Amino acid sequence: MSENDEQKRQYELAELMNLVEIACATLNEGSLAGKSHKIMSAYLSEVLKLLIANDYANLEIGKLLNSTTTFANINEYLNVERKPPLSVTIPQEWYHKRLHT
Repeated sequence: MSENDEQKRQYELAELMNLVEIACATLNEGSLAGKSHKIMSAYLSEVLKLLIANDYANLEIGKLLNSTTTFANINEYLNVERKPPLSVTIPQEWYHKRLHT
């Protein structure tokens, strides 16, 4: 893979994570209700499962953390108590920088 291809791949992952962050913020602030809330919650759960199962994503997402507020809405979304609980657990590597800054 060329350096340009790798940079493009990293950029696209960063953009995907930014979209997930926005979706989590929307749910966290209660902007969605009813069916749209259920659809977005299901979508986020599936996207996060796919990202967690992807070796490349697991290596790169930790590198995207620039500060303690990077992906704060994802973290907040995952820490809200739900019934039934989410079936997603974010790897600690994703928050290594957050824990040490």
